[in-house]
Amino acid sequence: MATILLASDDLLFLETMEPVLTASGHDVHVCHDGVSACECAAQIEPALCFLDAGLPVFNGIDTATRLRADPDIP
Repeated sequence: MATILLASDDLLFLETMEPVLTASGHDVHVCHDGVSACECAAQIEPALCFLDAGLPVFNGIDTATRLRADPDIP
């Protein structure tokens, strides 16, 4: 089981992926923008992040850059 962060403003993507990953035994957390994804990641320390490139506030690339720069997130 892995802790997974899904960050997207595409509700269809989230409604499709979250149950599939949860049914596979993963601990899934959902966020709808880059800011909340960064805040959530700091709390849950995900093993894997799915980031929408077109996220509002911080886009997916900005979010990934911030996550990689955070020493508290493995």
